[in-house]
Amino acid sequence: MAYQFRLTHRSLSGAIKRQSITDFRWLQYSKQARAVGSLSFGLNGDHPALEALEDFDQFEVWWRNVELGVDWHMDFIGIYREPDWRDDEEDQSLFETVCLGDKSILGWRQIAWKSGIEGRSKFTDVPAETAMKTLVTYNCTTAASVANGRLREGDLATSMGITIQVAPDNGDGNPITRAFANGNLGRVLHETLLPTAGGDFSLTRIAPSVWEFDFHPGQLGQNKSVGENKVVFSKSRGNMINVRYLIRRATSATVAIVGGQNEGENRAYQVAYSDDYAFGNDLEMFIDARNETDEGLIQAGWAALYNDRAVKDLSFDVRQTPTTFYGPPVDGKRTYQVGDLVAAEHRDVELVRMITNVHVSVNVPDSGGPVVIKVATEDV
Repeated sequence: MAYQFRLTHRSLSGAIKRQSITDFRWLQYSKQARAVGSLSFGLNGDHPALEALEDFDQFEVWWRNVELGVDWHMDFIGIYREPDWRDDEEDQSLFETVCLGDKSILGWRQIAWKSGIEGRSKFTDVPAETAMKTLVTYNCTTAASVANGRLREGDLATSMGITIQVAPDNGDGNPITRAFANGNLGRVLHETLLPTAGGDFSLTRIAPSVWEFDFHPGQLGQNKSVGENKVVFSKSRGNMINVRYLIRRATSATVAIVGGQNEGENRAYQVAYSDDYAFGNDLEMFIDARNETDEGLIQAGWAALYNDRAVKDLSFDVRQTPTTFYGPPVDGKRTYQVGDLVAAEHRDVELVRMITNVHVSVNVPDSGGPVVIKVATEDV
C-alpha cells in the first residue's frame, strides 16, 4: 500500500514557511489518547527549510494513500523546541528534532491561583468537564487576568500570539472534588483529572493560530466496537499478529488508605475502594496526599486505585489491510483513529479495547518507502 507523507512548516502564529517538505531522512510520530504525543524527523544539515526555523514553530504531518482511497489530510501537529545537530566522521551534517504534540501548549501554564479558591484552584463536587474547562479558561484565555485574581496575566494570545478557545460546557463527566493550586495545567489535566473524569479532552487547531479545548464523554473517539462500522481485530481476519493475553493483577490493590494534611494524631485520613473490591479481594495500599484538601482525599484514592487496577492486557501487532486500516473515514472501509473503541477477538474472548496510541514510522519519504504503523490498545 503506497503511502505518501509530507511536512508543512508554519510559524506559531500560523504563517506558512514551507508548504511541503518531502525529502526528510526519516519521520515518525505518535498520536495518543490521554497523552501529548510527539513528532520527530531528520533532515540533511544543509536543508533550506532550516534557514527559516524558529523556536515554537509548528510542523504538520500530512499523508495520503491513493490505493486505500485516502486523500491528503493533516494527521498531527508538533511544536518545535529542540534542535539536535550532528556531524559524522565524514563531516556530513544531520539535523534532528523532537516536537511535542500541540496539546503540550496546555503545559505552558500553571494553575496560578492562590490555594483554596473554589472554582479556580479547587473544585467541590463539580463535573469533570466543568473543572477542566474552568482551569483552561482561567489560566490560558482573557479570563486569566490579575484583575480576576490570577497571580499574573496568563492570556496566551497576548504573550505567545495564539488563542485558546473553550467550547461550551455541557457539564459532562464524573464529579470532581480536588485541589490544584500551583500545579502544571497540562499535567493536572492528563495525570490528575483524566483517570477518573469519565471522558477525555481534545485541543484542536481550528485556525492557523487558534485552538479549541473540548471535553468528550466516555472516550475521545467513536465507539466502533459495535454497529455497522464495527472494527474487529482477530487472527482470522489477518489484521492481528504476535498476540499475548495477560491479566495484570499480581500487585493491584482494591483499597486505598489516603493520608491528608497535618501530622500524627491530627492527620486526616480517608479510605477509598475500587470497583473490584469484594470479599476475597481485599488488598490495601497507602497514598500520601498531604497536598489535598480533606474533601479531595477520596478522589485521590480512587485515582491511585485506577492506576493500580487489574488490567486485561491483550497486546498484539496490527496489520493494515485494504479493508481495515488506520486513517480518516473512507466509504466502504473500516477505519479507526486514536480514542476509538474497537473489538478484539482472541481465544473465544471478545474484548472492547480503546485505541490509545498510533505510532507511524516513515523511513523513506517516497511513495514506495517502508511505512510501519503500530497500534496500542487498552482494556475498557
